[in-house]
Amino acid sequence: MFSRQPQTKPGHDSGVARLSATAVQSFLTAMVISMLFAGSSVLTAQGPPAPPPAAPVGLTCEGSGPLVADVAMNWTNTEVYDQIAVRRDAILLTIISGSATSYLDVDSPASFHVYSVHGMRVGAAGSVEGGGSTCTIQLFPPPLEPDLQPPGPLHQMPVILPGNLFEFVADLDAAILLGKALFWDMQAGSDGVQSCATCHYHAGADHRKTQQLNGGPNGTLEIAPLNSMVSAQDFPFHNLSNPENADSGVISSSNDVFGSEGILATDLVSIIEGSDQENTTPHPFPDFTVTNSDGSSAQVRTTTGRNAPTVINAIHYVEAFWDGRASFWFNGRDNWGARNPDATVLKVQPDGSVAETSILIDYAALASQAVGPIVSSGEMSAHGRNLFQVGKKMLSLDQPLAGQQVHASDSVLGPYRDNVDGRGLTLAYSDMISAAFVNDWHASDQLFDETGAPLIDGTTGLPRTGLPANIDEYTMKEANFSLFWGLAIMLYESTLRSDDSPFDRFRRAQLDATDPLGDIDAMTPEQRQGMVVMTQANCMFCHTTALFSSATSSKISTVLEQEFSAVEGLLERMPMQDFQLSIYDGGFYNLGVTLTADDIGRGGTDPFGHGLSMAAGFQEIHATSPIDPNYNNFLPFAAGTIVLDPSPQPWEDIATAGTFKTPTLRNTELTGPYFHNGSYSTLAQVIDFYARGGNFTEQNLTTLAPEMFPMPLFIGQLDRKNQMVAFLESLTDERVRWERAPFDHPELMIPIGAETEANGDLILDASGNAIDKFKVIPAVGAEGRMVETDAAGRPLEALTAFLMPTAVNDLQCTSVATTADLTWSTP
Repeated sequence: MFSRQPQTKPGHDSGVARLSATAVQSFLTAMVISMLFAGSSVLTAQGPPAPPPAAPVGLTCEGSGPLVADVAMNWTNTEVYDQIAVRRDAILLTIISGSATSYLDVDSPASFHVYSVHGMRVGAAGSVEGGGSTCTIQLFPPPLEPDLQPPGPLHQMPVILPGNLFEFVADLDAAILLGKALFWDMQAGSDGVQSCATCHYHAGADHRKTQQLNGGPNGTLEIAPLNSMVSAQDFPFHNLSNPENADSGVISSSNDVFGSEGILATDLVSIIEGSDQENTTPHPFPDFTVTNSDGSSAQVRTTTGRNAPTVINAIHYVEAFWDGRASFWFNGRDNWGARNPDATVLKVQPDGSVAETSILIDYAALASQAVGPIVSSGEMSAHGRNLFQVGKKMLSLDQPLAGQQVHASDSVLGPYRDNVDGRGLTLAYSDMISAAFVNDWHASDQLFDETGAPLIDGTTGLPRTGLPANIDEYTMKEANFSLFWGLAIMLYESTLRSDDSPFDRFRRAQLDATDPLGDIDAMTPEQRQGMVVMTQANCMFCHTTALFSSATSSKISTVLEQEFSAVEGLLERMPMQDFQLSIYDGGFYNLGVTLTADDIGRGGTDPFGHGLSMAAGFQEIHATSPIDPNYNNFLPFAAGTIVLDPSPQPWEDIATAGTFKTPTLRNTELTGPYFHNGSYSTLAQVIDFYARGGNFTEQNLTTLAPEMFPMPLFIGQLDRKNQMVAFLESLTDERVRWERAPFDHPELMIPIGAETEANGDLILDASGNAIDKFKVIPAVGAEGRMVETDAAGRPLEALTAFLMPTAVNDLQCTSVATTADLTWSTP
């Protein structure tokens, strides 16, 4: 689509290439001109011309190939012409015989073209050109480097674990066991309800429909009130009269966010050892307060400000969360990696003493991510809770997963299931940590305060040892719990790889006909055609690699010489939609889903004053002298890592505002709603979004991805859209759909809003609090949902797409006189 030409920023000789805007400008010009000449005559000479002739009819355009092609045109003349004018994008190509009914445009350039043929009448006063018959065609450029080919199967993408992992982990299987228990354990939340899995229980994402709306940047709900259940009519949030035309009439537009229902806002007073409950007080939160018709009011659970992405295959991301704030490096304490210079953990020294130690564990974005929500007051935690307190709580519990059914055939937890009533495990978290982690990180009886400082015996002056005297004193295991929580959950999530989709089996057979796991018939003809459509569209520029995302850790490569290399770097230079050459983080893009001002995404800053993006970070680091006392190399990639060549310069533009991580397309059929704000409920709506070139292109111009322009490939092409959806469905691993191992799991009770009266008023308990409504997600073993039944003995259904209609349960009809009362339950 673009050609590379030398270009420098005014006032600077950058020596870097800039992409030409010619093709995009030509496309836009063609679209405008095609509207100008439709149905009108064009005079080519002065003086009183003869009346313009009638237009030819039935013009067709056919290209000789999907790439740069010869275009054959055929039409029918409606009268005798003196000459015929042939135009491409309103520009005159040639004038041919008036009796011609066909023309071949040889080697037409790759673009979207509007062709037209016009009858002409020639006389003494000049010539006149009549109205034209038009046709359109999309010709695609030869693939850029690398070739736009479908990626390989996911099994070819290695799971890259930290290089220094076994300095911390003693037993990988034991760590995975610990991680799965922690991930699904409802006791981890301050309310004894919220677990990691609460927002990631359905194909790794959140499938709930009630109390999922957040008021967005203005804090005001527009889609539906608090505690509402959304329906298909509520989507998309930016709704146009013509979904294929970004300039068509706006039916409705809201900056609401479809997030995830979290915890009720409270302030922590103290944990309660041995209990899943905590001592808390109410934390007023007007944005989540509902007023009943009688004037009474109560708070409902909060909702996150971004949609919950899937954790399946997330091990491959270079950094986690939509904005990438979960660092590639895990510092053992929080999500900020090397950005936090004060983060330390405790380590037993050779002489038996314990010292605070700074650590960095690479390829550990999921460990960095895991330690965020557990202390987030909008997700799992009361305000003011820290991971020392979480550690004390979890290690004091009698039983992991207490109160939750564990399936006897669970692929990880099953052997440790408490068979008395099937609930919880027979292990204790303290013992699980001892089995999973190297002794250096937990095997001491010293005591510490909540800063990690050793408690000193006032009499001897030596570090105190033994059992804590109160809840403000911590053992080494409790103090280092953030390290164990992060790494164990990361290692569990590393097993959640969906590499057996129809696409994977098809590509395995394509690449190696002898592969026993390959199946050349795994994809339907429609899905295969959709795969071709995807390679012809702009999708593959961002949804690269076998993950179908370019935000992967597999891009991290090192070379002996820091010079030009064909290997992809962490950063990229590219002109944004304003044609200004800018630097941005590879795999993070502004698509114009929302206004940049509504959510700045990767363009934000961290708590330490650094730009959140790597682009801003490397620019800052390269501009700071290593002898400066404020210098902190908070992006300590190994020497020789391909970042960008040449390095980011202080004057260069950073285009990261409003950018978000490119999500994987795997299992996307099951992980709606879509985008960082969850504003699109179906894949068809997503394709319409891309067909029209996004929503807020003019407003987001300075950081908008250059690929975001209308795609005639899809406009008016329902068959192609359906083929594209079919292809995306081929990326669903049936093990995910049916929750077969490794996607099996224990039982989970998830909140789905608050109980209400028939008029919608909240039902309050004796203390005036809203009463949670719950849905039970049943425990599933290694064989998956297909062999399981619910509490009423009904077979469990497969996971479904968001808002897909499902049959109700237990429908009962009671007739009284001329009325009938219907009651049912939802699955």
